[in-house]
Amino acid sequence: MQIVHLVIIVVVMLLLFAVSFGSFFFSMSHSTPGRIEPPVGLFVVFPLFWLVFMADWIAILLLAIIYGIKASRGEWAEYPVIGRWTRRILKIGPGGTAYTE
Repeated sequence: MQIVHLVIIVVVMLLLFAVSFGSFFFSMSHSTPGRIEPPVGLFVVFPLFWLVFMADWIAILLLAIIYGIKASRGEWAEYPVIGRWTRRILKIGPGGTAYTE
């Protein structure tokens, strides 16, 4: 789960830097000489990126709480999306039983 979180954060940060620098250079190239205008794209897009960061953080927090409670009860829990991949890599069957080959 933390690896997926890290990938999401890295992708969002790369997009944020690309939009920030692109917006800055675009505003610099299209401004009148002697007058620098703030990059409008940055002020529009930055709040959207912030919302993505907060939504990701809240999702990670909720999943950690939910799966922590399930683990304390001794229940088998599978993370959404990556749960099957993890079981396949670790060779663990449904319900926590080991695969026998």
